[in-house]
Amino acid sequence: MAKLSLPLAILWLFAGPPTAEAQGPAEGSSAPNGEEASEEASEGAEAAGEAPASPAQASEPAPSFTFQTFADDPIGVRQVVLDNGLTVLLSENHERPQVFGAVVVRTGGKNDPADNTGMAHYLEHMLFKGTQSLGTTDWEAEGPLQAQLVALYEQHKQAESDAERAEIQGQIAEVVEQTYAYAIPNELDLLLEEFGAVGVNAFTSEDETVYHNSFPASQVEPWLEIYAHRFTDPVFRLFPTELEAVYEEKNISLDRFEAELYTQFMARAFPAHPYGTQSVIGEVEHLKRPSLVAMQAYFDKYYVANNMALVLAGDFDADAIMPIIAERFGGLRSGPEPEQRGGAVEPFEGRERVSLRLTPLRVSAFGFRTPEPSHPDRAALEVMRELLSNDQGSGFIDELVNDGKVLVALPLALDLADHGFDILFFAPRILGQTFKGAEKKVLAQYARVAEGEFDEQRMLALRDGLRRAEDQQWEDNEGRGLAMASSFIRYDGAGWQGYLDYRARLDAVTREDVMRVAETYFADDFLAMRSRMGFPKQPRLTKPNYPTVEPQPGAHSSFYEAIMAKPSNPPALRYVDFEADVTTTPMGEGVVLRTNPNPFNDTYTLELRFGVGTEQLRELNLAADYVERLGTASRSPAQVREQLSLLGTSTWMWSTLDETVVYLEGPEANLAEAATLVDELVTAPVVDRKRWKNLMRERAGTAKVERKDPSTIARATTNYVMYGERSPQLRDFGPKGARKLDPEAVVEVWKSAQDYELEIRYMGQREPGAVQALLAEALSVDDPRPAGRKAAVAPVVLPRALPQRDTVYVLARRKAIQSQLWFVIDGDPVPAAQQPSADAFNAYLGEGMTGLIFQEVREYRALAYSAWGAFIRDATPEQRGYFLGAIGCQGDKTFEAVDVMLGLLREMPAKPERMGSLRASMLRGLETSSPGFRELQGTIEAWQRRGYTEDPRRAKIEAYPGLEFADIEAFREAQIDGRPVALVVVANPKVVDFDALSRYGELVELRERDVFAR
Repeated sequence: MAKLSLPLAILWLFAGPPTAEAQGPAEGSSAPNGEEASEEASEGAEAAGEAPASPAQASEPAPSFTFQTFADDPIGVRQVVLDNGLTVLLSENHERPQVFGAVVVRTGGKNDPADNTGMAHYLEHMLFKGTQSLGTTDWEAEGPLQAQLVALYEQHKQAESDAERAEIQGQIAEVVEQTYAYAIPNELDLLLEEFGAVGVNAFTSEDETVYHNSFPASQVEPWLEIYAHRFTDPVFRLFPTELEAVYEEKNISLDRFEAELYTQFMARAFPAHPYGTQSVIGEVEHLKRPSLVAMQAYFDKYYVANNMALVLAGDFDADAIMPIIAERFGGLRSGPEPEQRGGAVEPFEGRERVSLRLTPLRVSAFGFRTPEPSHPDRAALEVMRELLSNDQGSGFIDELVNDGKVLVALPLALDLADHGFDILFFAPRILGQTFKGAEKKVLAQYARVAEGEFDEQRMLALRDGLRRAEDQQWEDNEGRGLAMASSFIRYDGAGWQGYLDYRARLDAVTREDVMRVAETYFADDFLAMRSRMGFPKQPRLTKPNYPTVEPQPGAHSSFYEAIMAKPSNPPALRYVDFEADVTTTPMGEGVVLRTNPNPFNDTYTLELRFGVGTEQLRELNLAADYVERLGTASRSPAQVREQLSLLGTSTWMWSTLDETVVYLEGPEANLAEAATLVDELVTAPVVDRKRWKNLMRERAGTAKVERKDPSTIARATTNYVMYGERSPQLRDFGPKGARKLDPEAVVEVWKSAQDYELEIRYMGQREPGAVQALLAEALSVDDPRPAGRKAAVAPVVLPRALPQRDTVYVLARRKAIQSQLWFVIDGDPVPAAQQPSADAFNAYLGEGMTGLIFQEVREYRALAYSAWGAFIRDATPEQRGYFLGAIGCQGDKTFEAVDVMLGLLREMPAKPERMGSLRASMLRGLETSSPGFRELQGTIEAWQRRGYTEDPRRAKIEAYPGLEFADIEAFREAQIDGRPVALVVVANPKVVDFDALSRYGELVELRERDVFAR
């Protein structure tokens, strides 16, 4: 499961896990109905053939370095501390030609000055703006202007009246406009993309700031040079527009009740510590009055080499690249050891209560003080957490939800560097349960652990499962890299050894350890919150009046020119071989087994994929959710989950438009027993009407909350515009519709799906023949059907029903701070031969931080935090494609944002000088786009659905070098130009004049009941 931001994790408590459908695709990710913005596979690896050695592997002998290594280290970390104090952490992984790299700084929101909150996060944004030789054409001319801006912002901060501030803002605007003659927006991002970087990003938490991305193994040397340089003499240029981006990020949190809920709870939990007295993103008043002097002081204090780490994981030779690292990063300045801000954290005295009115339904929360990550009790604490809630749904808290004793619950473990804090958010049943009644049931579960009311064998199985989950991180370079980064921050100076010590303690955790931890940390002293229905007051940020950035076409800095003049290595791809990389074995009529090896660990993945989905059997998704909660003739629901827990096996069930999937993951040693158990549940679930009622209550609560979430509403509205009554949100069953169904009939629909052709996918360490024999014995779901299996349905792509003229669909969301704007244009099919042009169009217009949409909307005009767009190919080659784009902006920026996006689509600016960098970026990006072994079979299937018989990158690596700007223009003219635009606006009608939106097309007003099933 992806790591969630804390407020978003709270939303998950009510609305379910965030998906691409909930949040909208970004930088070419999934679109509605599971379609893809491009054909490139998700990052990962498993491919045939040997690639040429990367330069780091083939370089000449270099001076040797003495690495610190660690005993019993699963990923062979090699550590060096440079003379300037910089910590270097390296982990080689040669499975794919890709590297994940990060620079970690031991500072975050807790170190923000109390009168300049949000500073660490602000600075993170500004360190993408370049240096004195990157991002500028003439620093000698630009420097004095930047100095003026520093002084003006100090005057602005000290100003005492609105009139005085407005006058200074006018002066700032004048000087900023003069800097545009020299500034090169986003040159750092452009340079990284030239060398094939993907996922260029950064994040700031309470304790750390991390700058990271993945890149081709062939480009290690330029990446090291660029990342070392970005922290040398940074310049906080284009500050007003980036400040607006931070405002918009703040607006996103203000529009989500769960963010305010979390903030208020933490303020009570840590009243004298920065964890509670200030938020990472900062207070509104401080955001309005920033200080560049304070920002520079913050950088000087915390961004010193001895407070930083370089992390690399992937396909390189540590001995070969270490001299390059020392040369590039050895020049970073050292400084005094920075003081880490803190504060008194007193124990709770009894049950300390907090009463709020912030949520769309009643919510409770308990908060317990727990030890920091480096504490010896951390390992036993992790096991205790699993006893309360786990992937198998067998925890004590899980059972409360499964049995309908509370509506929903979400444990949230905060392993902050200074102090741990365990929160449990939960909601009483909507009817018939008081706060007190729900709280009593929840507290009893903690007491059960403290009193030892758990089976030791089960506890040991959960402990072993934690170890396997740790080991699964190592399959992915990003997982390795972020684990090393976390160890630098969280283990009290012990670093990677501190993490390994935790692993060793985890292996030794006993029943008595878990009981002691429960008694010590989860007894009578805790923070208790009750939130009744209500809505927080929302401060408003107004749109400033700063001039639009006017970049110089084709301009580059001296650093850019110098690094681009150096010899570059060609892409070193490892192609997927459809037949050699996956073994296909028939298992009977209508049943096929496909296998590929797991090169890392003994955790298998098994998928049973039946060839029918919700398009034919509408109830299947609901049925999958229900069957997961049931038992069998020989085991109760609780016993099924407990046995899965003992087997260390996680299982999920779901349905798409054309498939129904049962997914298992666990240790190879337990595959046969787990497969038999899940087979029994899948083929013969026992209807439980109490569980059905619980599911109905949970879905009602989920619907009540998700229909307050702005991104969910916007996605549902856009799907309605695209698909009409066949929209996923309308074809799903709403609370009223689901209650009309009979659970017996729903289970029969589930069973009928098993009459369709079955594809079994296995990724693990067993040979294909051994897997076939094991599954033939363990499964009955693959047995022949008396009438034979029905053929799998053809891939389903929903037909779109977009309007034939420009149309604006509006849905009022009162009290919203942000407007959600979505743009849809229907297109034509894109043959494989035209896909390179489509890729170039997407890269040029809307994918990534160097695309026109992001540049024009965010970087040049500060209209939004996120803005993207892409031409999306449907899942089969004969289907039409379409353009989909989105902007989330402050309400008073709505019309300007719409004007900019429509202008880009209808009269796309021509920048042919960008073609060289686009070609280089696309070519090198192919190197990092091999699928991982767990994604390999799904990737091949997606390619085959689009008509490919071999890895499409073979054709693209030949086609990309010949692309010209005329190909991008021709694609836009064929697919975008002159076609009707469907514009979706979800906004506050008190801020946005809905009638005025008619300038963009015929106005259609929608209501919530139009876009969500009842």
